[in-house]
Amino acid sequence: MPRTVLVAMLQVVSICRLLIGDVHYPVKVVTSVPREEA
Repeated sequence: MPRTVLVAMLQVVSICRLLIGDVHYPVKVVTSVPREEA
């Protein structure tokens, strides 16, 4: 995967953290999504 995709994912996660206000929830999403795509 290109680095731009990883950077975009990190940006989405940071936005989710700001909107949800939860650190644990985005972490679970990040750990589960790449495994499904890969």
